[in-house]
Amino acid sequence: MVLLPSFDFGTLEGKVLGPTELPAIGASVTAQKELGIINSVVKEGGYTTNSFLTVDGSFSIKIPSGVYQIPDGTNQIIENYAVWPSSESSFNFENT
Repeated sequence: MVLLPSFDFGTLEGKVLGPTELPAIGASVTAQKELGIINSVVKEGGYTTNSFLTVDGSFSIKIPSGVYQIPDGTNQIIENYAVWPSSESSFNFENT
């Protein structure tokens, strides 16, 4: 296990909403690291973590920098999502 410096992490947050724009209760968001980016301390993939939604459909994940595949636990997957060191980004999943 490699201990990463705090500056190598970024934060991804957002919401998962269902077809009626209500929170997707019971869903979770998973971040699966495919590979590192040029500024990553760890260049390999393989890191996976998830976040359950709050009652309003929000999620927040602090993850090592890299390129991720992010399924929302319902029916959408984001491919090749880059998380940069010390960054904060957001993405809302809206299922139709």
